[in-house]
Amino acid sequence: LRYSDVEQGADSMFWLGPAVICLVITLLVFIFVLFNFSAIRRAIAIVEEMCKVIGSIPILLVWPIFSMPIQFCLICFGCVGILFVVYPETNQDHYSAEQMAIMSLMFGGGIIWCLQFIE
Repeated sequence: LRYSDVEQGADSMFWLGPAVICLVITLLVFIFVLFNFSAIRRAIAIVEEMCKVIGSIPILLVWPIFSMPIQFCLICFGCVGILFVVYPETNQDHYSAEQMAIMSLMFGGGIIWCLQFIE
């Protein structure tokens, strides 16, 4: 649109549709908030209780900083290990496809078990 078109009100009907849609969405949000006021108060109470727990046990905030790098290293080790089991250049003993599948499943299962143990 050119500025001269806007001066003459050429786009007033163009913005009527989006304005009505935004008005309806806003009214629906207000209705949702009014009908779910008790659930919102319950959620606020849960957050307040969690803040009290974290205030009394601050290690809950620090623990993921230690466990996440360990999990990342285990995932990297798992990817490289599966690569060594399956990749033909490193497979010097020429295992069969069934043996490689079993070794891959056992190695992957061990990595998944370690990840769950860390959590």
